[in-house]
Amino acid sequence: MIAAMLPEGSRLQTGAIAEFLAILGEREVPPDRLRERLAEIASRFVELQEEIARFRVSDPEVQALRDQATSLLAGRIPDLDGARAQLEAARALVREKREAVARVLADQQREESALAREQALLEASRLNAARAAEFFLEAAELLPKEDRKARFQSMVSAGAMLFTVGRGGDQASLNRGAELFEEALALFDRSKSWRKWGAAQHDLGSALADIGEYEKAVAAYGLALEELTRERSPQDWAIVQKNLGDAQFRLGERDDDPAQFEAAVIAYQLALQEERSPSGRAAAQANLASAMEALAVTDDNIDRLKEAVSTFRKALIDLPRGREPHNWALTQNNLGNALRALGERERGNAHLEEAVAAIRLALEERTRAKNPAGWARVQTDLGDALQTLGSREKGPARLEEAVSAYRLALEVRTRGHDANGWATTEANLAVALKRIGERETGTGSFEEAIVANRRALEVFTRESSPATWFTIQKNLSETLLAIGRRQGGNARIEEAVAVTRFAVEQTNRTQFPDEWAQAQHELGDALQTLGEREKGASRLEEAVSAYRLALEVRTREHDAKGWAKTQANLAVAFQRLGEREIGMERLEEAAEANALATEVLTPESALSDWAIIQTNAAENLLLRGKRAGSNGQIKEAADLCRFLLQETYGELAPITRAQASYFLALAIVAMVERGFAAQDELEVAIEHMRLAADGFEDVGDNEWIEKASAGLELIRQLPGWRAKNGNNSDREVQK
Repeated sequence: MIAAMLPEGSRLQTGAIAEFLAILGEREVPPDRLRERLAEIASRFVELQEEIARFRVSDPEVQALRDQATSLLAGRIPDLDGARAQLEAARALVREKREAVARVLADQQREESALAREQALLEASRLNAARAAEFFLEAAELLPKEDRKARFQSMVSAGAMLFTVGRGGDQASLNRGAELFEEALALFDRSKSWRKWGAAQHDLGSALADIGEYEKAVAAYGLALEELTRERSPQDWAIVQKNLGDAQFRLGERDDDPAQFEAAVIAYQLALQEERSPSGRAAAQANLASAMEALAVTDDNIDRLKEAVSTFRKALIDLPRGREPHNWALTQNNLGNALRALGERERGNAHLEEAVAAIRLALEERTRAKNPAGWARVQTDLGDALQTLGSREKGPARLEEAVSAYRLALEVRTRGHDANGWATTEANLAVALKRIGERETGTGSFEEAIVANRRALEVFTRESSPATWFTIQKNLSETLLAIGRRQGGNARIEEAVAVTRFAVEQTNRTQFPDEWAQAQHELGDALQTLGEREKGASRLEEAVSAYRLALEVRTREHDAKGWAKTQANLAVAFQRLGEREIGMERLEEAAEANALATEVLTPESALSDWAIIQTNAAENLLLRGKRAGSNGQIKEAADLCRFLLQETYGELAPITRAQASYFLALAIVAMVERGFAAQDELEVAIEHMRLAADGFEDVGDNEWIEKASAGLELIRQLPGWRAKNGNNSDREVQK
């Protein structure tokens, strides 16, 4: 009866049938289905035996386990449990080997991905951003899905490269780059992995900052801080705050925006509240100091600068030279720059000397052999510090050191290697050469300065760098004027007028109001210099118009120092017009403009400018006194010059002291001629006129040399002088 239930020809042994019946008993099969289910079991068993017998595997270890399962099934009583165990073991072995192969494959994928990333970096070093983006994307696609962080990094790198391409005008690349950033972030589920998502946002911010997308970087860091909070992860929070500060600082630099510097200061200060590692604290302190310095320079706040210097010094405490020489040198250099900025705003030179010392220390670690590009940047900074110091000294020694530093920097900062660095150094070299030229009698250094300025303008164009372009144009105009004043003829002065007119025409008043006003001021200077050499008043009237246009923007409320300097130069233009007129109106206007200028430019805030205004005021008082017959005004002019020449103001520029001596001599002569000074005072007058002549010759100013020579001749021809000195007059007044 049981045999009839089995498949035809199955030849199953009794033991097997008994095993099948046991299975039926375990399953509680209804009686009316026993035959059906027994036949099913027997059929499956026969199929299993045939499958095992027919199929062979290539792996001998796996086949051995299958053979054992076959033997267990072929026995008089099939051992189904044993066969099950053998087949499970065989499968586990295959799984293990497959996973091993998968691991090998994944490792090979990672290796190929690493090679693709290296290709990307190679293309990036060749400035082939588009090809680099392709390789970065291939690197991301090759990685196993579980390698989320590495995939994220390569996708972000690809996006960054596409942004670089896009900045050249390729909108499609910008769009694809943005898509890649979004795809990269999608690799992390914010709700399930806040830490990884926050870290991904932080990495995205860093990538964006690296390619100059600072606004987007700030936004990404802000999102990172929503998850990497101070309570959850204080150290990560501090790192993000520091990098947020870096991005805000760069925004402040790019846009000249004090609000971004303020935000950076706050971010760095917050980071320092949780940062514990000495190197991390040192980095945050140094960056905080840089932000403070930038803010102080923008606001012209000397207290902030002092705070920045103090903060740089705190950073150096946490930054031993031996442990981190590169960062130590960088911080030393930044300290030097802050000290220079502080020294520029003080009368003494102590901080400027400290600045030079700090930068020279930086050069001990940032050597040309170790870091040529960094060394060249520090050489430029050293030149800047030496130039500032040298501008306050009578001799050219420090300025010549500055020129040497700039020229050393230019050996590395070539136009082909670092165009912006090259142009910056050329522009600063031009300023140093101009200042040397002011201390020489010839025009050689001035001519070199013009060449350097024009080189810088090859890179800093009006379109690419309007503010820098304008500053260089200003320096070029001033240098041309300096040559024109020293030489005969008006060619260089006419050239200066042309340069400044071009600057005015090319500077949009609405977009760049401060630069436009400065250009008008410079145009006024050039026209005034030209007008002083011409008999008519037209150029001087044009100068007055230019200065007044400048003052429409340069208000006292908006730019007090700029306003005061334009008032001072307007006063000179009024003075020159007054000399050509009979009345007193222009001279009174000059006196009023001088008085306004000195309300802002004081001995404490701007000694050199203040002193120049005072010499102009003395000249004005002298002429007004002569015209009005006012002995009081003439005496006031003399007293003002004596005040300037006292030892308190011994650090005045040589040309200013020479002019003060010149006007004092003329004032004494006027007092003697009017009888309210003794004839013996002519001895004092001749001495001051000779001091003036010496000073003008020292700086090589031919116009003033001629004026002093004429002044000496005037005194020599006075009856009182001739009566006393007789035939010895020539010997007495000649040098």
